[in-house]
Amino acid sequence: MDYDKQQQITCSGKLNLDDTIEQILNTITETAPVIISKENNVYKVTIKKK
Repeated sequence: MDYDKQQQITCSGKLNLDDTIEQILNTITETAPVIISKENNVYKVTIKKK
């Protein structure tokens, strides 16, 4: 996973670890102000701009 260490957000909650990584990341993008994209088997996390 790739992310910008200069920008950080804190999230809390519970995840169903029986879900696939794609389902978990989709849940995160629906609840947190982030965009998660996948390119060449690397997930990139970007904080949405206000």
